[in-house]
Amino acid sequence: MVINCPECGGKVSDKASKCPHCGVRIRKRSYAWLIYLSVIAVVIGIACGYFYFQEQKKNMGQHKFEMVMQSNNIDEMQEFLDLNPNTPESQRKALEKKIAQLSIVANDWNDAVERGSRSALVTFVHKYPNDVHAHEAKVMIDSLDWITAKRQDTEESYTTYMEHHSNGNYYYDAHNALRRLRDEREEAERRMQAMSDTIDAYFENEEY
Repeated sequence: MVINCPECGGKVSDKASKCPHCGVRIRKRSYAWLIYLSVIAVVIGIACGYFYFQEQKKNMGQHKFEMVMQSNNIDEMQEFLDLNPNTPESQRKALEKKIAQLSIVANDWNDAVERGSRSALVTFVHKYPNDVHAHEAKVMIDSLDWITAKRQDTEESYTTYMEHHSNGNYYYDAHNALRRLRDEREEAERRMQAMSDTIDAYFENEEY
């Protein structure tokens, strides 16, 4: 490659150590600084990429942790701990504490279901009103109370059911059953009154 001499402006090969025209020493252009800058830029780029990846990984881990905590699912929580052994200690302790709490609730629920009594279910609802099984327990209590009301088959039993379960699954069934019993009672009372009137009329006629 031909360059110009910085002294006389003559044409000189870039490989020559001095100008053949004026004898001035040719200082060869160094590109080492460009190489250094390139290496530094690459290192900085790699470092930034690494820290960005770590930050994204941390954010994803935090998001996954929050989702698992909100799930209230013991299996999901335990799976998260098993698959993420490097979980921060604070998160691990929080999950382990919640797993222990949910396990107690689960055991109480299983015990209430196995006993199957109204009192056991009522106790569970009072103890864990916001638990996912609380609604299921209320439905079971509703069914048990309806079975009791039907077995007794009285105006009082149906009235009691309706008072305790204004939004119960069998409210309208109880209402219809109560109306049936009242109609039957009123019909029986009418018959008794008619019979009484007939007897009274008979004896009045006998007196004459």
